[in-house]
Amino acid sequence: MPVFRPHSVTLAVAIRMALFAMLLGGVIFALVYALVADLSRNAVQQTIDTDIEGLADQLNTHGEAILIARIRDRTTLQPLGREQSFYLLRDPAGRTLAGTLGGLADQKALSSIDPATSEAGELRITGEDYPVAVRATLLTGGLQLYDGLSMRRSGAMLARLRLVFGGALLLLTLGTFATGLAASWKLRARLGDLSTKFGALTGLPGAPAQHQQGDEIDGLRSSLDDVARRISALLTAQRDVADNIAHETRTPLIVVEARLADILEHSRDPVVLEYAEQARQETRSLVRLLDALLDIASVEAQRGVTDGLEEISLSKICRSLGDLYCSSILEAGMTLSSNIAPDVTMKGDAMQISRLVVNLLDNAIKYGAGGQEIRLTVAAGPTLVVEDDGDGIAPEDRERIFVRYARGRAVHAHGHGLGLPLVRAIATRHGLSVRVEARDAKAARKGTRFIVEPTHTSSRES
Repeated sequence: MPVFRPHSVTLAVAIRMALFAMLLGGVIFALVYALVADLSRNAVQQTIDTDIEGLADQLNTHGEAILIARIRDRTTLQPLGREQSFYLLRDPAGRTLAGTLGGLADQKALSSIDPATSEAGELRITGEDYPVAVRATLLTGGLQLYDGLSMRRSGAMLARLRLVFGGALLLLTLGTFATGLAASWKLRARLGDLSTKFGALTGLPGAPAQHQQGDEIDGLRSSLDDVARRISALLTAQRDVADNIAHETRTPLIVVEARLADILEHSRDPVVLEYAEQARQETRSLVRLLDALLDIASVEAQRGVTDGLEEISLSKICRSLGDLYCSSILEAGMTLSSNIAPDVTMKGDAMQISRLVVNLLDNAIKYGAGGQEIRLTVAAGPTLVVEDDGDGIAPEDRERIFVRYARGRAVHAHGHGLGLPLVRAIATRHGLSVRVEARDAKAARKGTRFIVEPTHTSSRES
């Protein structure tokens, strides 16, 4: 079972879910509470307005004395099961005629409720734990009536509502937190398992999970970084071993080839001559393979080094190589068509650039078999294009062919698979990129187009 980290993704997910649930529940509670509180205030105010209408009718029907008597009766009455009423009746001069509200409420707060506009408000009065809703209005004869009603029941109801919602919100938060833990537990376990497996791929003992920083995703990313570094180190070591083997093996193979040449020169035995010739051809193939590996290693070692680069004419190099390859292309049953712009120059190593063009032309002859034309184009930029009208290269192989020892899947493919990797290595050393595409994607024979151009141009087009 994976170790539970102090900053576990499971804990983080559960906390985020709980916080979201708390926030959502809080918003819902606030909206419901505001609605209920508003309905309660409206209900109390409607009761007050109804009471004021009744008292105004008493005044209009029976006179001021009866109104005063009714207010005194209601003030002394202690109602059961409903809110307590509070009154204050004043004459136009402001003298109190009836009611106790004037002695219980703060006079400044009371005077802020204007009878002339039938204003309503809430007051804090002595002996009441909850506010009292009050409306002030003018009656016939200029009498000022303040009619108030306690809000004990609505206040107690809102308090119970707060308690219920608070408990529900607590249960919702705890339930969501537990659900988040359960839902993300399997994810955490799988992430921990993946991290352990990737860590095992490095072949290096990692730090104990409980001492690592971050959550399981950070641990998995760390393991992936370790694997990537390990793979990079292994690939580098593999290339170093291959380059060292090539360097150490080339000289003995050349000696072997010389000995085979001696045998071919002095022997008269046809069987010996046949086997010696076969051995010499295989030896030459191995020497070419080793030469290609050493060339790639040499070019890659020079990446970023500008020493030895000088202004060269790409136009002259390609024109010369085109003339040289004309006969070979004709022997392969094709023709060479050149479109070389004059005076295209670049900063580079003439020998390496020549090797790049030669390998592209060799590749066009090899994979353009069955076609009719190979085209060589040079334009300002510099841009070099070598294309053929052969069977073409499958889209899934267009990047793979630049990897060492990889070759196209054509039935006539042969060689060691190092020509195009050398092309890319030389291009990279000169700040160029090389890419391959179909010459005519809609034709039956799609053909192949290799484009060598400055790296920034390739990035902009892609």
